Amino acid sequence: MLFLFVVGYGYVKTRSPISGDPIKLALVQGNIDQSRKWDPKYSADIMDIYTNLTLEAVEDFPSLVVWPETATPRAINFDRTLYRRVKELADSKGVHILLGSAQLHKFRVNDPKAARYYNSAFLIAPERSEQGDQRYDKVRLLPFGEYLPHKAKIPWSLVGITETGGYLEGERYKVLNHPQVALGVTICWENLFPDVVREFVRNGAQCIVNITNEAWFGKTAAPYQFLSMSVLRAVENRIYVLRCANTGISCFIDPCGRVVERIEDERGMDIFIPGVLIGDIVPAEKTTFYTVYGDWPVYLSFVLSVLFLACALFKSPRS
Repeated sequence: MLFLFVVGYGYVKTRSPISGDPIKLALVQGNIDQSRKWDPKYSADIMDIYTNLTLEAVEDFPSLVVWPETATPRAINFDRTLYRRVKELADSKGVHILLGSAQLHKFRVNDPKAARYYNSAFLIAPERSEQGDQRYDKVRLLPFGEYLPHKAKIPWSLVGITETGGYLEGERYKVLNHPQVALGVTICWENLFPDVVREFVRNGAQCIVNITNEAWFGKTAAPYQFLSMSVLRAVENRIYVLRCANTGISCFIDPCGRVVERIEDERGMDIFIPGVLIGDIVPAEKTTFYTVYGDWPVYLSFVLSVLFLACALFKSPRS
């Protein structure tokens, strides 16, 4: 009976229309080679790629254009020339631009004492927007890529692991306020964690945007595995999830977990290609059981299982 209830509930929900006022958004997939992302020789080329793809995207008049994680070749809060270029693009087209920009290359060896870096998402507002520029600093950092766990206690150098990253974690899961939708922006692998996405939604996010760079993994199954995790985040919170990746997979996932659109070329390839994707979302207005209560049913199930097992073990034998 329980199985039939679950199947029936899913059948009804997936066929119910998603009601609300749609908002048009655009995803930009630059397909920047990992070996060139941080090379100063290619900085101008990288910005030209994202500028041209954005100009293509705004032809359909989206209210927001999204670039991937660490899209800019340098941090826009340090490099004011680079910031002005992005700001002028937003002003000239009257569109908000959400992008990833970091101060440091992942996996790069640094002086850990000089660590003052953040992996950040910036929402750049056009002129005359009521909301100004906003920023979210990644909270759930990648171990061995952005920091060394417990480096003060564990001598990682003795096992051949050198100092990596140099990033600091953000202070909170800050929602970025676009005029039409509140955005929860997860960076890279943060979308793998149900509690992270749930915290964004509890803080008021009406849509989740995952900006990521999966060029590290090459042409492997990794991008598809990360995509499958994003599907779960959409269903858990009944919310649209957008993935904007440097090399793919960039896509729209609806609140039922369906990948409704993705960037593909004429061969059907969805990774290691450049492209633009325009789509509509409906901002979430309601919360789900999971959003409100989290994982306590799992903990309750564990406790009940232990109790049932204990009862079975200590039950008196029949006479």
